[in-house]
Amino acid sequence: MGVAAEGQVLISQATARRVTGLFRWQEQRPVKVKGKRLPVRTYWVRRGVVGRVEWATFRGGFFGRREEMAKARSLVEAALAGQGAVLDVTGDPGVGKTRLVAELSTYARRRGMTSLRGAAVSYGRSLPYLPWTPILRALLGLTEGDGGGQRQRRVRLIAALEEAGLADWAPIVGEVLGIEIAETPLTASLDPRLRQQRFFDVVLQLIQRRAERSPLLLALDDVQWADATSLDLITYVARNVAASPLLLVVLHRPDLKAPPWQAIPICHQLHLEELDEEASLALARSVLEGDLSPPLHRLILERAQGNPLFVEEVARTLKESGALRREPGPEGRPRWTLAGEVTSVQVPTTLTGLIMGRLDRLETTNRRLLQVASVIGVAFPTSVLARIYPYDDLDGTLETRLAEMSRFDLVAFSPPDEYAFRQTLTQEVAYESLPFARRRELHVRVGEDLERRYAGALA
Repeated sequence: MGVAAEGQVLISQATARRVTGLFRWQEQRPVKVKGKRLPVRTYWVRRGVVGRVEWATFRGGFFGRREEMAKARSLVEAALAGQGAVLDVTGDPGVGKTRLVAELSTYARRRGMTSLRGAAVSYGRSLPYLPWTPILRALLGLTEGDGGGQRQRRVRLIAALEEAGLADWAPIVGEVLGIEIAETPLTASLDPRLRQQRFFDVVLQLIQRRAERSPLLLALDDVQWADATSLDLITYVARNVAASPLLLVVLHRPDLKAPPWQAIPICHQLHLEELDEEASLALARSVLEGDLSPPLHRLILERAQGNPLFVEEVARTLKESGALRREPGPEGRPRWTLAGEVTSVQVPTTLTGLIMGRLDRLETTNRRLLQVASVIGVAFPTSVLARIYPYDDLDGTLETRLAEMSRFDLVAFSPPDEYAFRQTLTQEVAYESLPFARRRELHVRVGEDLERRYAGALA
């Protein structure tokens, strides 16, 4: 609109309604906008709301999983009654672990619980406590968007820990969050093993304190990629929350073999299998927004084998490649049928191949954008993407291109300045498709951008 000051984000009334609870905003004076007869109400986005770490936006219905959801909801009810529990959710890539727990989180919030989430990333095994960092910030009332330099961040952290009666351990917590705090007599004498134990104790006390204020659902996703200390912290928390109004949910692929928390008595295991035929076809109809012809039924069931993400990708790939024809169906509802013979080139037989095929069909610039974004992470601010993008083919079209890829269900927008890959696997495939030299160059660009943005905070 051209009315925002430098560094200020203004949103419309409609957007403000949509982000209520995600951001704190302040209403501004109405402004005159070209093409509008009446002044438009605007809102200044001040900061993200702490205490909420959001799940990605999912498009399409949620089908099947009745027994699994019933079991998970029973643990929510137990937590609300003060009986802490651990829910260990396993399954192959694309089987719907994240989606199931996102639905569970929505249910828990409706029942009055607070929901916090952290996630590991495929290249994060050498980054200590990466999946715990957003949860720790939320527990302390800090956000990534908090302004100020190192001194202001230090003051806010110490104040939050003082309120919790944990200020003596501020140097240890600051070390994890990248905030320099002078050692206290208590912390200076600790060896690395005792420092880690004190940090574990602080995290546990912050979790228990928050859960006593409001029952808590705490989810850690993709922990097969987490560093060893993060896994140890999961086990430590799991062993000490039986008497707290807390549900700790841990999601991972089966290649994480027998993690220690599975042996804890309050741990309930939930292994997700493939969807049945009825749920698979319902999901395909939801994606295509229409009915399916019998030959298309058979093709989707044969190729996807009940994997929800595979079902979605097969349906979208067939549509995008022109392999489907839309016909009028009964009661005005469209029906999709095969336009001709479908080849393995049009529909690859692996999930990774399907996703790579979708990326390959993108215009070159759009594909490059997703590859560069994948280096930033599953979630990526558009401002950062614009600064590190190394090619000269955007010509001011970044926002338009991201909006286009959002319509293709590759990414999702999160106001005011962030997109996220709709599926972790899409980010993985985009990242792995980069040559190693380009990947390394982009990581350097991300690091240099961080140094420039936080030069004052790092001083």
